[in-house]
Amino acid sequence: MRKRNIDVSKFTSLIALVVLIVISAILSGTFLKPVNILNVLRQICTNGVASCGAMFAILLGGIDLTVGSLFGLTGVLAAVLMQHMPWYFAVLILLVGAAALGYGIGAIIAKFQIPAFIATLAGLTGFRGAALAITGAANLPISQQGFLDIFGSGRVPYQVVLALLAVIAVFIVLSCLKKIRQQKTSTANAVLFAALYLIIEAYMAYLVISTGFMNCQILYLGVMLLLTYFLLNHTAFGRRIYAVGGNKDVAKMAGINVDRTIMQGHACACFCAVLGGLLIAAKLKSGVPTAGQSAEMDAIAATVIGGTSLSGGIGNIGGTIIGVLLIGVLANLLSLLNVSSDFQNIFKGLIILVAVIVDTQFKNKKGA
Repeated sequence: MRKRNIDVSKFTSLIALVVLIVISAILSGTFLKPVNILNVLRQICTNGVASCGAMFAILLGGIDLTVGSLFGLTGVLAAVLMQHMPWYFAVLILLVGAAALGYGIGAIIAKFQIPAFIATLAGLTGFRGAALAITGAANLPISQQGFLDIFGSGRVPYQVVLALLAVIAVFIVLSCLKKIRQQKTSTANAVLFAALYLIIEAYMAYLVISTGFMNCQILYLGVMLLLTYFLLNHTAFGRRIYAVGGNKDVAKMAGINVDRTIMQGHACACFCAVLGGLLIAAKLKSGVPTAGQSAEMDAIAATVIGGTSLSGGIGNIGGTIIGVLLIGVLANLLSLLNVSSDFQNIFKGLIILVAVIVDTQFKNKKGA
């Protein structure tokens, strides 16, 4: 019989986020202003996109350390390519190349049985070195305005955003009803999750109406979150990702091509990292070889804070969204309080540690 009570262990990260938002509102009078909230959302875009990719690697029981170095290399290559061709051809080449690169990294991990940590650590070092070598450690300007508008400073009219939010709201309600009907979770959990997402949507609508537009980078983040949700929850590919991450041997006995799934998962991870690199390059209006330093740590932290297990097979995009927001809100609050970047990293490390410990303790109590 389906349980009707609320499973508190599923909301530990959300509770931490709510507490942090309340503290931020108390400590800073400007925190809740629409302009600042939209600023927070824009600041988390690259980490949010990268975290979508990190989810695929971590759900497989692996990890991806190439994120930060790919941010830098992507910007450099974009700047070089745009000196010789229109920006849209350059973007297409980079995104297709990203998928191919990730597939290759996955092949090395799967075929040679090399731990993902080692394979992607080699990529982290190599890609950063390549970016520095190509530019001689100098920044390369990007002047194609179309790229800067589409991927950087472009504004999406509020009417378009409201229409998208309405579509998403309908999808959330239908998804909630489906979960209740199929008994995939308790009725209380399904309704509470749906209500929370709808409240967030309503607040987003308020923000957009208040400012009259939304930065295009926030829209890219929203699209990637929805695409990741769809791939992981409504496709055979997503089911294979969870199966391989849960138990490779059982997945293989079930007829799943484990090696190919690992390659595809890392292809998704690299695709997201390169897209994040394009967003950074458009924001900075140049290819910066040192861009994205430690970005892989933020992406991994957001994913783990959101409840994705480092051992693989457990996690959801909703939790990752919360993790990304938690890190973004913390960084914004510390900036508003004029806390130095060194202390920001200390606070970030502490909150990551606390969130993971709390989440682990809830899961242990549940399993006891």
